[in-house]
Amino acid sequence: MSYLVANMQKLKADNLVGLGNHDQRRTQNHKNTDIDVDRSALNYDLVAGRSNHFKTDIENYINEYKTSQR
Repeated sequence: MSYLVANMQKLKADNLVGLGNHDQRRTQNHKNTDIDVDRSALNYDLVAGRSNHFKTDIENYINEYKTSQR
């Protein structure tokens, strides 16, 4: 059975690099021993046109849609 995991929390920009590495499984040490890294290539994003860098994607989104110069 498939399921979706969604986390909502406030983060600072510096935390986005580590979060992206964790989410894309760029490291070999995982707390969850049930992760099958051989099947990670089957993962896909629901948002088209994103790069694999959370911080860059979020900064681009903010700059594109911000309404003021503040």
